[in-house]
Amino acid sequence: MVTTYTEAGTPILDMDGDEYRAFLDHEVRARIGLSLDEFVERVNAGEIDWDHPEAFALAGLVGVGDGGPIATAPSNGHRPAA
Repeated sequence: MVTTYTEAGTPILDMDGDEYRAFLDHEVRARIGLSLDEFVERVNAGEIDWDHPEAFALAGLVGVGDGGPIATAPSNGHRPAA
């Protein structure tokens, strides 16, 4: 992982695909108690509890929904359009 900083001092973390996947897995486990793969499977199967306070935030972070796969961000930080 490479860390750079904006002019205001905000860190920018540039992760490769494996690092980003590990980051996502950690966030999902910490926030909702599922592995990344379990979370994606449940969202795509329509089995996620959307009443959980972290469900929407994680779905947006991970980039899942409507049967789609994980959409990781490229180095410019933007997920490709669906």
